[in-house]
Amino acid sequence: MTFLRRFLVVLSATSLVAFAGDASANILLNPGFESGSGADAADWNENFGPAGATARSSGMPSSGSFAAHMSFDHNANPPAAGSYSVSQNLGANVVDNADNFDLSFDAKLDSSDTTGMNAFYQLLWLDQDGSHGGGVKGETLTSLFDLGISTSYQTFSVPNIDAPDGADSFELRFQIAAGPIPAIANGLWVDNASLAVVGGALSGDFDGDGDVDGRDFLAWQRGESPDPFSAGDLEDWQAAYGTPALGAAEGVTAVPEPSSLLLLLSWLAAGGMGRRSLLRAHSRLITPRHDMRRN
Repeated sequence: MTFLRRFLVVLSATSLVAFAGDASANILLNPGFESGSGADAADWNENFGPAGATARSSGMPSSGSFAAHMSFDHNANPPAAGSYSVSQNLGANVVDNADNFDLSFDAKLDSSDTTGMNAFYQLLWLDQDGSHGGGVKGETLTSLFDLGISTSYQTFSVPNIDAPDGADSFELRFQIAAGPIPAIANGLWVDNASLAVVGGALSGDFDGDGDVDGRDFLAWQRGESPDPFSAGDLEDWQAAYGTPALGAAEGVTAVPEPSSLLLLLSWLAAGGMGRRSLLRAHSRLITPRHDMRRN
């Protein structure tokens, strides 16, 4: 009954709809700036100069309710050189330098007048535990002007970044900088930042076959996930379900339909059963989904 109670709690606390998610885990915290207190975003450092501000803002997010906004205004303030940025550093031993990483983020400018300013992202690779002499082991510094940033949100993707030898950590920074030029003003919005291992293991792929589907749910039921029968492993499966997209492979795939799960939940709530009976019952509720492209 302990297993059944855990199963019921998980299914009642989460959606029974299958979600298709990003297969690679984003190692950044609070990537959409949704968490925080007022203008301060959790997990991000905010820096600003004398003629502007850096803030978590609800003014113009790409998605969700918040984004990071860095701005300067030399009309309302005395013109002064300054930089305005958000950055994240998670401490030592958070990356493996044998891995490569994909970076992506959404960004836009407030104004198309870019006189006297620049905007860029910076990725520093650090030996933060000092095991390889400490300090910076590599850097990527790229102007967003070179990437074609505009006043409309675009998703910028920087694939396959090689973490250099000796690096065990990173610092990711988004920044706008202005010179001491009068009567200029602009701002940089950043949202949905992601730094993910290239080719990282699929979260929720409990049977190791390269996708997240109904077979992985059955593996979870059999206790074959990393933390057997845990709510966390079930949530990982649910978040990544359908990766790669269903129907991409030929043949017959067993897919747990949401309606079947609802029926199973009702059955359990009405009478309950042992875990072995649960597995047998759910296997009967699995409906093969055929690829209709085959003749």
